[in-house]
This record gives sequence, C-alpha cells and structure tokens, in this order.
Amino acid sequence: MRRFPFFETLDDWMLSTRWLSYSDDTERPVLCRLFSDLEKIVPSGRSGVSVKYFEAVLAEVPSVQGVRPEALISLRDFLYRRWRVHFAYPRIPLIYDPAHTTWSVVHDLLCEAVDLGKAGPVAQYLVGAKLELRFHDVKVSNDNYSAADVQTGRPGDFLVGDTAFHVTVAPNLAVFEKCKRNLEAGVRVYLLVPDDRVVGSRQNAEETAPARIAVESIESFIANNIEELSTFGKGSLVSGFRRLLETYNRRVAEVETDKSMLIEIPSNLR
Repeated sequence: MRRFPFFETLDDWMLSTRWLSYSDDTERPVLCRLFSDLEKIVPSGRSGVSVKYFEAVLAEVPSVQGVRPEALISLRDFLYRRWRVHFAYPRIPLIYDPAHTTWSVVHDLLCEAVDLGKAGPVAQYLVGAKLELRFHDVKVSNDNYSAADVQTGRPGDFLVGDTAFHVTVAPNLAVFEKCKRNLEAGVRVYLLVPDDRVVGSRQNAEETAPARIAVESIESFIANNIEELSTFGKGSLVSGFRRLLETYNRRVAEVETDKSMLIEIPSNLR
C-alpha cells in the first residue's frame, strides 16, 4: 500500500514541537508502532475503512500507554490536520444534465478542474479511464501525474499498441518535440488537448511533422467513446458515464495522495 504523506512526518512533528528536548528512548518505539497501526487502517479505495471510523481512532490517540498525554494530544492534533488536508478535502463537483450532450458535460468538468487548478491531472486521469474502458485486454498504465515520461520510461502519458498518447492542457514546444521523437522511434502519436487549443495545436503539429501527428480535443476523445460504448442509447449513456467516473476515481485513488482530485459522482448517475 502506498504510504501517505502524514505518515512520513513523525520526525517533522517531533522537530516542530519541544518533544525532543525532554523525551526518553522508550517513547519513540511506541509512537512508531502507533504510526504503523494507523497506516494499516487509513481509508482508501481498497481498505473498506470508513472516514468516520478512522477519525474515531485518531480521537483515541491520547489514550495510548507509554507516552506522555501532552505529547499524544499534540500528535493527535497534528495528524488530524494532515488528515483533513489530504483526505477530507471536497471532491471536484460534477453536474450531470441528461439533456446536455456528453461533450458538453465533459467540457464543463474540465472547466471546473481549470478553476480548481487541477486541469492537468484531471484530463490525464480521464483519458486513462477512457482507454481502460475501451481496451479491456490491454494494460493501460496508471502513473502518478507528477511522474515525468523519462522517469517512467514511457514514450507518452499512455502507450496502446504502437501509439503514444500525449495529454496536455497547455501544449508547448516541448510536447511537440516529444511527438517528433516518438515518430523518429517508429511510434505513432495522438496529441489530446482542450477544445480551445485544437486549432493552434494542429498548426504546430503540421509544422513539426506534416500529416503525422493526430490532434484531437480531450472532450471529443472521451465523449465519443462514452457514446460508442453506450451504443448511443440514452439509458445506457448514464451507466456508461458512471463507469467512466468510477474508473477515474479508482485510478486516482491508486496513485495519488491528494484525494481532492476525485470527482463527486452526482446522485442522478448513481
């Protein structure tokens, strides 16, 4: 299981308080065991532990034997603040109106992500979820958004067959250079950008490698796939969109510590 940031801050807490100046050697092992026990029950997509239960356990931290009560109270408050920042932050809201086109719903979701400063990761995880749903027999990679291509050894954000998919909300010269290197290595290229960046990106693509870089809007790439998987049926469209969001949330939960990237699935999609 991935370690969460506030479980890596025992030393930070000790240094930020006066605990070290009057501690003894018997207390640190107790605190280390406490951290280990808490980590095992932290709520996640797989643990099945509720937020309410975890917060109740945190509330009982001061009753742990072997450490002075004032230190445990300080630690409890410290961990609770970290917990609220990393796990209890509101999810990205989504309004689903069945009268609107799928393209419009995806576009509005991306606009919301822009307002929240999360457009890049949301776009990437949405495309990853779309590819996973579309290609059942293909392993679609799921890397932390901050991981650079060179770190993961991947030719782009995703690789399906011999095609690299680059997802960006701010297409710059660097991404076109990546596309060019892909082509030189015999890899086909898809560049996915927001709808309002398509025209300019296609012009840059033609200048970089005429007729060799496919440029599509993120909105169309995702929406068209949902429509196709739903066989263009209104009833199936609701379940298709819900599957996309559930897949998105699972993929985010697997690799991200910032749970504010999760999308709140509206009641009319549940």
